[in-house]
Amino acid sequence: HLGCCWLEPNAWLIVSTMPAVSRASETGLLATTISDRLISFRLSGPMAAQVIAAGCDADIVKTGACARTRFAEFATVLIQRWGDNDYRLLLDVGIARSFAGWLLDAGRNFK
Repeated sequence: HLGCCWLEPNAWLIVSTMPAVSRASETGLLATTISDRLISFRLSGPMAAQVIAAGCDADIVKTGACARTRFAEFATVLIQRWGDNDYRLLLDVGIARSFAGWLLDAGRNFK
């Protein structure tokens, strides 16, 4: 339920499918929030892989792993795949509104 992704030198992103992680004193890890930097979108359901495929190669990331890629000509996006039809996309907060609009438009194409 817990993993991490390397973002850049000296920066790792802790990812989890659980609502909370253990305190640093229990794990030996120090976690610092970067919520002002990244925003997360979760795509799930029978059409999630098709929406992902509209922005990049959906097979770039295997279940239980993360990958960084250029997505729909927006910017670099970190994709975490939790299951066959369950994804989380993390990207810079500055393009969140435009990206949300793109996701809505792409989703409408698969109704």
